[in-house]
Amino acid sequence: MRRFLVLLGALVTVAGCADPVGPGSPPPRLNVQLSPTEVFARFVAMGTSNSQGVQSAGISAAAQQAAWPAQVARRAGVPMSLPLVQDPGCGPPLLPPLALDLVLVGAFGDDLVGAVMNTCAPLRDGITPPTNSVAIAGAKAFDALNTTPKIETANNPRTGMLYSRVLQQEQTQVTAMLAQDPTFVSVELAANEVLPASTGRVSAMTPFADWQRDYDQILAAVTSTGARAVLVGLPNNAAGFPSIRRAREFFYEWPYLLTLGIRMSFNCYLSSNYVFIPGFVLTLISRAPTTASCADVPGAADYVLTSGDIATINARMAQ
Repeated sequence: MRRFLVLLGALVTVAGCADPVGPGSPPPRLNVQLSPTEVFARFVAMGTSNSQGVQSAGISAAAQQAAWPAQVARRAGVPMSLPLVQDPGCGPPLLPPLALDLVLVGAFGDDLVGAVMNTCAPLRDGITPPTNSVAIAGAKAFDALNTTPKIETANNPRTGMLYSRVLQQEQTQVTAMLAQDPTFVSVELAANEVLPASTGRVSAMTPFADWQRDYDQILAAVTSTGARAVLVGLPNNAAGFPSIRRAREFFYEWPYLLTLGIRMSFNCYLSSNYVFIPGFVLTLISRAPTTASCADVPGAADYVLTSGDIATINARMAQ
């Protein structure tokens, strides 16, 4: 955390002292040293599940309070309001060990993932959105600019519930940020343009030009406030994501998986492929008893990634 705060401080300095980039830019700030409480007086976090606080494939109040923006605010000594949900959560986190989730399988069968994701508890008493955190799991840069709870509910009632826990009906992440007159803004918007590739369908990634267009508009909105900002990027190697594992590494879990009714195909031991653990395991559990195959089916949402898929994802993240 100490290294992170040093980096953050450097980024704050760069953001605060940069020259105006064109007509309409806010006037340059005086080169005055501000205290952390002054810099973060009105800290607004925009972004995705990483900023909202998703853990174990779900959102809970404890996870929201552990999210990195909340930790930064605590270290800076400033309060940060959060859209804390009541138990069991909004998309209740899965329970360790996975065997405990077999209770859900018995209740919902093949619709386990849908049943879990369709559960979204209300906010805790006394909390009215928007709070200082307007980040929403699954959001893309396009959504931060354009998607309101009203629009999302019409398109997808499940995610509409999530949006309504974070924003007013006519608000987007960007307009909610602007309404709070922030002194500091974090922007973490890029992961969900790439994440669809984790299903094994690399073609599902958002075209880079589309992301760039939307992201530039978001940065223009942040710049218009005169706030300092930090931009959160992506790792440079998808194979290092905690949720992605080599097929052979997954194969070695066969004794435990067998207790869940999942047999391992030997092709997982021989394969050079990768698997996206959350989707792969939940799908297997919902189909148990079943046999896990780590063979890639081109074009299918099988949560299996080839080395070529990883290289394609890495190339996109490097742009």
